[in-house]
Amino acid sequence: MKNLLLIGLLLMGPVTLCAQEPSPAAPVAAADVVSLKVRVTLSRYQGEKRVSAAPYEMTVRSDGGRAQLRMGNEVPVPFVTAGVDPKKPDLGPGSLSFNYRPVGTNIDLTATPGGNGRYKLDVLLEDSSVVLDKTEPPPMPALAGAPIFRSFRSTNTLLLRNGESTEFTLATDRITGDTLKVDVTLLTVTK
Repeated sequence: MKNLLLIGLLLMGPVTLCAQEPSPAAPVAAADVVSLKVRVTLSRYQGEKRVSAAPYEMTVRSDGGRAQLRMGNEVPVPFVTAGVDPKKPDLGPGSLSFNYRPVGTNIDLTATPGGNGRYKLDVLLEDSSVVLDKTEPPPMPALAGAPIFRSFRSTNTLLLRNGESTEFTLATDRITGDTLKVDVTLLTVTK
């Protein structure tokens, strides 16, 4: 439990949201350019029970504008050195050291007109997290209690109208059995 709390605290971190200039796509009249507020929600389920939901809201221009969100942390992964390193005499046998591994969520969003009041949303989603191995007995006794790093990546193109929502993807983790469901909602269109 103490390890889960520590990992939970490590996973909380700063959010970076950057809007970038539109990509050179087909020209759109300035009067037709609108701002789209989009919500991407990552929900994790254990069976039918939802155990977490993480919503992310982004605003993007409809003229090929791009928005990016980067949120994450560097998680320390401990390791023990097996012998004396002559280059580092202060590290004796069995010394504890750390490597750091990035975990978090990355979302890239591009929007263009889709015709008939719809908007084409190109979404790239990457999510990584840490899970402590709680299997009894552990698959490898030497690694008992070691973290498992899970990762998820999905890309899709959606056509949505103002107020519409759709399930972006649904995937099941082979190790934990958890299901990750991603929903995308076009919340508002602002001129």
